[in-house]
Amino acid sequence: MKESRINRNTLILGGVTLLLLLSAILGWYFAWLRPHKALLASTTANYNARLAVANQLPQALTDQKKAEDRLVYLQGQMGFFKQRYRNLYFGDLGVDYATEKPYQKANRETIWRNWMNTYYYGYGPSLKNELKTAATAAGVIINTSISVVPPPKAPEEVAPPANGLLKPVGAGAAGGAAGSGGPSGAAAAGPTGGAMSVTVTGPLPNILRYFDSLNTYATLVNVGTITLNNDPGPPTRVRASFSITPYLLASGPGSLLVYGGNTGIGTSGTSSALGTPGTTRPGSTSVTTTASAPVSSNTG
Repeated sequence: MKESRINRNTLILGGVTLLLLLSAILGWYFAWLRPHKALLASTTANYNARLAVANQLPQALTDQKKAEDRLVYLQGQMGFFKQRYRNLYFGDLGVDYATEKPYQKANRETIWRNWMNTYYYGYGPSLKNELKTAATAAGVIINTSISVVPPPKAPEEVAPPANGLLKPVGAGAAGGAAGSGGPSGAAAAGPTGGAMSVTVTGPLPNILRYFDSLNTYATLVNVGTITLNNDPGPPTRVRASFSITPYLLASGPGSLLVYGGNTGIGTSGTSSALGTPGTTRPGSTSVTTTASAPVSSNTG
């Protein structure tokens, strides 16, 4: 009897001890091991994510260096263009007209007045004179019209172009012909212009001299694709039809040059060319010959 009681107490004591051990193990698991396993899993996931980013670092550094070199190249070209070609000066401006400082509002007023004077009185006649002078010097006859688009209507609307280039001439609007001596008009094409159609007629070598001389003047222009046709007049003359996009550069501390922006300058009117080192210079052209007979280069 006494022995069976001892055995029972021993069994009870062993069971209680086992339960205490199990409770301790479960408590250790829930209180320490489980949180640490979750922390280990999140840390591993974070490490893997950062490792994926780190593996891209060499290429990212290479791309960054290329982007920095490209930006320096673009800024250098734009700086040269601003010194070399006709430009409109933008003083310091604020981001928002409503919060601008008084001197910035004064700068905006000055820019607006200069913009109006340039568009209404200066740019069109100057461009017409340059095109006529180049045609006369090359010995060709030019036929085109120049029409300048309206400037901003109020100082509040003044904003420098994102790519640093204004296009003052409207495409296809009525205006004075460059060869006729008529005044240039103001087109109702909005504040952004584009290309103008031009035709020059003369011996082929003279036409080539005309193209070579275009960017020797104060206005930066881009010449689009040239189409050559036989002229119905003298057999030694050809007619070249093409488009010209004249620009007015924005200069000064208020002008902007957004890297990667579409400059609209490139070969044959494409939009790359302030672009990459080694691209064709502004004013370069491609030629399409559509003459029904071979084009003669004999000046006669």
